[in-house]
Formats: sequence, structure tokens, C-alpha cells
Amino acid sequence: CEEGGLNMFFELPMKRLVVLRPDQLHKGIYLNVSILTQLIEDVKSWKCSEDHGYYITPTTLGSIGEGKVRCLTGMVSFPLEFGCIVFKPFKGEILEGEVKQVSKRGCYITAGPLEDIFVHVSMMEGYEHESGANVEFPRFTHADGSVIEIGTKLRFKIVGIKWIEEQRDFKALGTINEDFLGPIE
Repeated sequence: CEEGGLNMFFELPMKRLVVLRPDQLHKGIYLNVSILTQLIEDVKSWKCSEDHGYYITPTTLGSIGEGKVRCLTGMVSFPLEFGCIVFKPFKGEILEGEVKQVSKRGCYITAGPLEDIFVHVSMMEGYEHESGANVEFPRFTHADGSVIEIGTKLRFKIVGIKWIEEQRDFKALGTINEDFLGPIE
């Protein structure tokens, strides 16, 4: 993103131990491939943290330390330094996402790994809720003809974000009550 502006993607330098099973140990370049493959799997399993946001993918592999055998299991742990792309949403940020659920109270949106964004009906000025026999699925309609329903791509602004420790995930509140926000085609 632009210099000096909010940026939800960062590359962070990180240090971690990667643990390989004995059958994953190979010589030369194949050992590095095994370490990198395990690192990618580990990053996928971390999901996110309050400080860093969502872990997306490792980008660069720095130093690989000497492996140490774990006595009881025979597994080998390698200390690593690497770069990792993370996605951390911030209050005031403009995002694009997809509507996943519509109710009388508002709609739920997914934007990348951030899956729980709620836009309350009060944050959708000019939109009216429609449901019942005359519409196939619940939706919001505007006098200008725009529609918000499941599958709609929506540009919105984050007005609140909260870390939920029990779920190890973020929850966000959004609005479309500003210029250039709302359904996009």
C-alpha cells in the first residue's frame, strides 16, 4: 500500500523452532525443502495472534540453526529465522469483502482471513431489509437500485475491531455510511 498510509499487510521477521520427524530428514538441499515444507504447514496452523494478526505465509528463509535431536521421540528441532506475511486489520481501514449472511439486524462479511465482520442495519443508511414470500433470500435494497445479499461484494470501513482470546480470532464492525462504500461490481 501507499507510504505513510494504513497498511494491513506486513512482512515480519520471525524466529521459531521447526520440528521434523526422522523420516523427513534428508541430505543437502532436500533437508532445506523438508524444513521449508514443515514451516509452511506450521504457519498455516498458527492462524493468528493479537499482536501480529493473521499469519499468511512465510516469504524468506533466513538462517537455519543446527538441529537438535529430541531424546524420547527422535524428532529433530531446527531454530529458524524467516520472514512472514501477516494481515492485521485496523480501525478506520477500508476493505473489500463478500457478504456471507443477511439478517434483519444487518449482514456478515468475510474479507480474506477476517471472517466475522458485522455491518449493522444502522451502518447501511438508505437500505431497507426485504424478506418473505416476495424474495427468494433475505436482502437489503436501496432506492438507487443497489442490493446487498449473500455473495455481494462490499467495500466497507472498519469502525471497531476486537481480539477474542477464547477463539484466537478478531471480530470487527463495519460501515458503508461514507462516500465510495457499499456494493461493488
